[in-house]
Amino acid sequence: MRRGTGRRTQRAGRAWPLLVAALVAVRPASAQETRLDDRLPPTVAARVSALVDSARAAGLPAEPLVQKALEGQAKGAPGYLIEAAARSLLHRLGVARAALAGRPSNDPQDAAELVVAADLLEYGASATALRALAGRRSSGSLGGPLVGFLFLLQRGVEEPEAVRLVSAMLDAGLPASAYAELQRLVDGDIQHGISPRGAAAARASALVRHGARLQGGGGAR
Repeated sequence: MRRGTGRRTQRAGRAWPLLVAALVAVRPASAQETRLDDRLPPTVAARVSALVDSARAAGLPAEPLVQKALEGQAKGAPGYLIEAAARSLLHRLGVARAALAGRPSNDPQDAAELVVAADLLEYGASATALRALAGRRSSGSLGGPLVGFLFLLQRGVEEPEAVRLVSAMLDAGLPASAYAELQRLVDGDIQHGISPRGAAAARASALVRHGARLQGGGGAR
């Protein structure tokens, strides 16, 4: 599948910890609903609030739905599109949890993984790829590897190759910082005219070979 550019490609510039923190900020339910009531037309606010309640009841992160709706409002989107975007995100979060073999949880780390996985599904990644990466995890957060995977797709690396490279890094037990380093190094190589696939393969292999130097920042698996 050919990936889009523009709005989605711009996401590659996000450092993964900032991405996670921004999208899964935990707020009380009352604060979520107040923001919707204050910013959206009453009928739209009510419909989005119902989706937020559904997410909460299913043990899925609810704050991303609120952020999605408020983003649409800020961009002047009509109410039906705001509701559709929130509903689509709710669906992707459910698919992401199934692919990652997750369970209902209030753990911010679990929520962070689901948000990144949902972003991957929106971009065009397959649930099969998510299951493959989740199967490599032994413990700890999958957030860093998932953001690394998204980065590779956005830079034009085909899904099977991106899965292979991130899987190798997971198998090596590299810390989360290694995936941020991968992004930095690959972008630098691309600026010097190296193909994204060649840069990704070389840099991922080097990180795996020298992984012992990166330990101490916490396991990525």
